[in-house]
Amino acid sequence: MVGGVNAGGTIIADTQIYNPATNTWRTGVSLPTPLEGACGAAVNNVLYVMGGAVDGVLYNYSSAVRAFDLYTNTWSVKAAMPTAFCRQLRQRYSPLS
Repeated sequence: MVGGVNAGGTIIADTQIYNPATNTWRTGVSLPTPLEGACGAAVNNVLYVMGGAVDGVLYNYSSAVRAFDLYTNTWSVKAAMPTAFCRQLRQRYSPLS
């Protein structure tokens, strides 16, 4: 889980990582920028976080793409999307055999 809005209505940069093997959560390094409503996809132990609202202002959406490496516990910036968005459909990617 990354970003979101806390009980006070502030957009946050928290990163929480769930381990299904141990049924436990741990705190990861915070997002470089607080976001809410971003989309995410995990590929090869990297979580890609795309878009989102950056400051709580209606329609101030981001086109940024960030990648979180689960092994190194670090964020990196990837090429931006051509269009900014927020709160889009999230889907799980499953490659075909």
